Amino acid sequence: SGRIEEVLQKRSEVRGTLVKIGGGQRGVEDADITVLLVEGTRRETGLKELMNIVRPQLAEIPDASIELVTEGEGGGSESDLLIEVLSNDTESLNRASQTVLDIARATPGLVEVSSSNETGKPEITLSPIRHQAAEHGLTASTVGLTMRTAFEGTEAGVYREEGEEYDVLVKYAEDDRNNPEYIPDMPIPTPAGVNVPLAEVGTISRSMGASRILHRDKQRVVQVTGNISSGSLSEIRAIIDDKLSEADIPENVTVQYGGMAEIQDESFSSIFEAMILAIILIYIVMAAILESFVHPITVMVTLPLALIGVAVGLFFFGQTINILSLMSMVMLIGIVVNNAILLLDYTSQLRGRGMEIREALLEACPTRLRPIIMANLAIAVGMIPQVMAGAGAEYRVPMAAAQIGGVLISAVFTLFVIPTVYLMIDRLRFGRKKQKSS
Repeated sequence: SGRIEEVLQKRSEVRGTLVKIGGGQRGVEDADITVLLVEGTRRETGLKELMNIVRPQLAEIPDASIELVTEGEGGGSESDLLIEVLSNDTESLNRASQTVLDIARATPGLVEVSSSNETGKPEITLSPIRHQAAEHGLTASTVGLTMRTAFEGTEAGVYREEGEEYDVLVKYAEDDRNNPEYIPDMPIPTPAGVNVPLAEVGTISRSMGASRILHRDKQRVVQVTGNISSGSLSEIRAIIDDKLSEADIPENVTVQYGGMAEIQDESFSSIFEAMILAIILIYIVMAAILESFVHPITVMVTLPLALIGVAVGLFFFGQTINILSLMSMVMLIGIVVNNAILLLDYTSQLRGRGMEIREALLEACPTRLRPIIMANLAIAVGMIPQVMAGAGAEYRVPMAAAQIGGVLISAVFTLFVIPTVYLMIDRLRFGRKKQKSS
């Protein structure tokens, strides 16, 4: 941990570090190092970029497995990618999880890949011989409590001196506790007042224990985790899915995504549902305003134009399609249609005064040009501070990039495409009416 701190402290972006060794079910060979960075406004390097810079430096530390993760909500942390392998057949589960692990390690852009099925620590297991223990008046729980007292200790009381209290912990001497050869001869007291060796009431064996035994949906699960150094979560998943389709995965094994990938799937589904509902509601409102079931389709043409703008904005600012940019697209649905509404509403008013459709469009487009440009330019300029580097830029920039590209590109296209589509739809309507009348 000292060498890791030395590497981190050399970076100007690092304000301080906090080291926690062991704790919980982990030994002193495991450590957590919490890194506190300076404020985002005082550093030019983003969080992901900084992690990619220090990864090669930390990889030079020998005999150490180091994983960098970002702090999640509630103070927890999680890897960028989580793949869950589920099965009730241990052999098939181990084989399939190893296949998934090999695929993940061979995926470009994925680093610090690990599995929850890794070999655990060596352990000594005692299997009680119940009939022999019963002959001495012992039970499995009695033997277990004696061993717990021997190795972990039992509070026997409190020692008081000069107003201070100290807990008295009774356990075996350190030399005996650290000597595995002593375990078979460990004396176990019986109700009769005599001691019997542990080997007489139980079978002692040595093995490698599982590091973690996880369950989900009433099945054993092995988790394969990794962090993304380059590319996006969607790109990494696409590569892994292609390799999994070619891999030999047993039928009794289920491979699924968890963590952020699972949240992403659920969020994408909800966002698309919200997007469809927003389009339907806008169509209903436009049909009532324009008093037509056909011309609202012209207003809807602005939506694909906005998608073009979103793609341009994300490309220009180097962002990807994610949950945040999709949320921005939902908000754009209610914004970009305003351009067509301003144009077509005034066109309808002019036609109501007796103008021909072509004359009405030629009059409405220049008249509404200024308010359309002013409204969309104001939205885009207001979003510029959101795309600047600083604290929370990872969350702000995708939304702002989608908004800026969407409103600007759709505004430009609206002035040329919407009048043309409106004229074509009106001619189709007029042609149909003429055929019916004839």
